[in-house]
Amino acid sequence: SLFKKEDALFLYTTYSYVETARQTSTSNTTMYKTLSDIPHTLQVVTSYHFSSNIIPSLLLQYQSGRPYTPRYPELITENEQEVIKSSFGERNSKRLPEFFTLNLKIAYTQTLDTQSSLEYSFELTNATNHLNVHSALYDEKGEFSGYNYQFPRIPWFDITYRF
Repeated sequence: SLFKKEDALFLYTTYSYVETARQTSTSNTTMYKTLSDIPHTLQVVTSYHFSSNIIPSLLLQYQSGRPYTPRYPELITENEQEVIKSSFGERNSKRLPEFFTLNLKIAYTQTLDTQSSLEYSFELTNATNHLNVHSALYDEKGEFSGYNYQFPRIPWFDITYRF
C-alpha cells in the first residue's frame, strides 16, 4: 500500500497478490481454488482539492479473473434414448476475464451553516466502458454460450445533505 497526502493532493494505492485453495472434504485431499482466488488486485484512489469547495476524484480498480467451474455437454442414454445432459468440469478450473473500472467524480460543496452543507456531485462510473464479466453463461445443452456482463458506463448526479 502507498498513501500520500501533500497539500491538496490525496493518493492511496494498494496491490495484493492472493492464491487460495481448499479441500472440500476430509476424505478427499484434492485442493481446489476458491472463489476468492483472485491473484492480482490493484486499486488507486486519488483526489485533488482545487479549493475548499471543488474536489475532482478518481477510482481505478483492476482484478485478474475469478475462478469458476465450467460445464460440458455429455451424451447419456435414458430409457433407451440419447439425451444431452450438462455435467460439471473440474471445480474452479477456469477463470473469468479480468475486471477493470475507472470511476471519475467531481464534487462541489456548499456550506449552509457551521454544521451543515450540501454536496453536488457528478460521477461517471466505468468511464472506459470496459466489458466487465459477472459470470459465464451456458445453454440448455451445457455448452458455453458467452458471458453475463456487469453495468456499462453510467453517468449519475447526486446531492448529499450533511448535518
